[in-house]
Amino acid sequence: MALPSIQVLSNAGETAKTEKNISFNPGATKANYTISGLINLLPSSKPFEGVTISFSEIGDVITDENGHYEILVPEGWSGAAIPQSCGVGFYDFDPPQISYANVTANATNQNYTAEANTVFTISGTITDKDTGEPLANKQVTFSKSTGGPPWSIIVQTNVLGEYSFEQLPCWNNTVNPGVDDFYYLEPFTRDYVDLSSDMPNQDYTFINYEKPVPPNWNYTQTGQAHIIAIQNTSLPNLCGTPIELGDLIGVFYYDYDNVLRCGGYGRWQDENNVALIAQGDDNLTPDIKDGFGNFEIMNWRIYSYANETENSATPTYQSGGFLSSNNKYSSGSLSIVTAINAYFPNVITLPQGWSGLSSYTKPNVQLLITNVMAPIMNELVIIQDMEKVYYPAGGINNMLIWTYNKGYKIKVTEEVDLPMTGCQQANTTINLSSTWNILPVMSQCEVDPVELFSLVIDNILIVKEIAGTGVYWPEMGIQSLNTLQPGRAYYVAVSQNTSVTYAPCENTKRSSSQHNEEYSARWGTPVTTGSSHTIAFSEDALANIEPGDFIGAFSQDDECYGSAKVNDKNQNMAITIYGDDLSTPEKDGFSDGEIISFKILNSTTNEEVFAQADFSANYPSSDGRFADNGLSVIKNLNLSSSGLASIESMVNFYPNPSSGHVEFISKNDKQYHLVIQNMSGQVLLENTFSGNALLNFSNFKKGIYVVRIEDGFSSFTKKLMLK
Repeated sequence: MALPSIQVLSNAGETAKTEKNISFNPGATKANYTISGLINLLPSSKPFEGVTISFSEIGDVITDENGHYEILVPEGWSGAAIPQSCGVGFYDFDPPQISYANVTANATNQNYTAEANTVFTISGTITDKDTGEPLANKQVTFSKSTGGPPWSIIVQTNVLGEYSFEQLPCWNNTVNPGVDDFYYLEPFTRDYVDLSSDMPNQDYTFINYEKPVPPNWNYTQTGQAHIIAIQNTSLPNLCGTPIELGDLIGVFYYDYDNVLRCGGYGRWQDENNVALIAQGDDNLTPDIKDGFGNFEIMNWRIYSYANETENSATPTYQSGGFLSSNNKYSSGSLSIVTAINAYFPNVITLPQGWSGLSSYTKPNVQLLITNVMAPIMNELVIIQDMEKVYYPAGGINNMLIWTYNKGYKIKVTEEVDLPMTGCQQANTTINLSSTWNILPVMSQCEVDPVELFSLVIDNILIVKEIAGTGVYWPEMGIQSLNTLQPGRAYYVAVSQNTSVTYAPCENTKRSSSQHNEEYSARWGTPVTTGSSHTIAFSEDALANIEPGDFIGAFSQDDECYGSAKVNDKNQNMAITIYGDDLSTPEKDGFSDGEIISFKILNSTTNEEVFAQADFSANYPSSDGRFADNGLSVIKNLNLSSSGLASIESMVNFYPNPSSGHVEFISKNDKQYHLVIQNMSGQVLLENTFSGNALLNFSNFKKGIYVVRIEDGFSSFTKKLMLK
């Protein structure tokens, strides 16, 4: 039965007839007095934390972990203090309230007791995460995982893995379960706030501490030991994410075949220090290297069972006294590791020749370009961005630093793997400057260019592969570039400064699929150099071409440096043509400014016809000449059965050989462009003429020269000998 409320008077010596209620005027300047006390929970009289006591017209105060409360009230305050729990009727308080009249002094020992009217049950099942089998007949300890007074309760599971325990109403705690030799994954902790009902289905899954060891982690006990203690406060992590209980931490050495092998490991547990015994090479087996050599560097690895990955790691050692802290094996030594940081094993495969390069991880090395490129230095020809270049053979390096959020184009002599072990950074926004950029792929999974550029599509002119034919040209409705691949980089032209942000990767599955253009066997496959010009053909330009036919772009020496198959004549299409690679002695693409000629190959008859292109003046490269990163649109194609042969039949020169004077004769009044080059391709003379023209070459050295005559539509080349 509840007791009546207690009334506290302003002065204990006053009689009842002098008692009066004095209302509180917040505007008056009065002294403040303290009201304080304790609330204990029966029957054990332990402190009752978290009880709210409401003081009328003043506010609320909550008891602390010692059951104590304290509040300031103004002089002359009158009112009531009422304790209450999280739910009505869960507890009876004695007294149910304390009344105050005309407070003029501190009031201490304003105590209450509380007694619960009910209890609630927390229950669930514990099963093996992999097999679903119950954790039967095991002792489980639920303990408090946050600050404050320690708390724990021990329960026993039944044959079905079921457990239960009771708690009083309004219970607040963050708990984690523990069982010897087992570690819980989902969840590791569980929060309870103001418990107000039974809590069934509080299930857990576990993994066995003794997980299977990956095959390459087996090692030989050699009897030569370097003992390493990994502190349980070392917080091993993979790019900031803590590793899981039971994951492996190991050290690796190189055997006689330069193969990395395990020399010892320990399993991570956060309750005790981990002992790792690094094994030294056994002197009794001289033909086999089965451990570390003295003073050999220890290569650290962490195996993550959740990711099924082996990750490079860097330890931090405690130094001083007898401890070894130089990360070198020494038989009989002792080391203490205070921290371990592991990194993602990102390896980028670079194809032979030119390609785009970027990395979603920031390499875990000093970011000098020489350090980052060191693993492929024997294969590296050149790497460059939009402004700087590293060209080892030429002794050129104004790049100096690898920048994580930049894209590069690179050339290697053969296919090679470039390790970029490191961590992905949180910021995946890339700023793009007006006109051309090299875009990195800041994602470990494939990216849809339509999604990536959707918010800034009005600013996007074109996206294209470096040394490839994939193109995303929104204005022209052309898309042969369907995904942006991790590890690659792409040319992007924008109309104004803008930025794009890569979304978090939801699916790390990668595809090796790339856009592969189908080339004509007759014209051959062009060399995919690092210089390219993109040409779009409109529907009108394709009107007289049939599906299956090929369009080829030819240089003035009649070499095909880019072609594409027409698949749909009612849809715009693009071809990529390639420029000369300046890092090679031979000519393997268009020269800058060289006239581009077009041919159409009929897929049925295998016959060629020549096509005169009508370029749109609305695009930068409208003069019909090659330009690195040129953009052209052809709005019409005029087909002709004559071409290179017709200009050769209309123009000629003699004498050949000549001692100096050479006359050029044309059979019409058309204007021709004349180019004289030496055998190295150096242009020595350029001129225009119509009709007949007499030129004097007497100041040229004796030898063989190349004469190229162009009419803006086609050209022919012929050798000239000066004697």
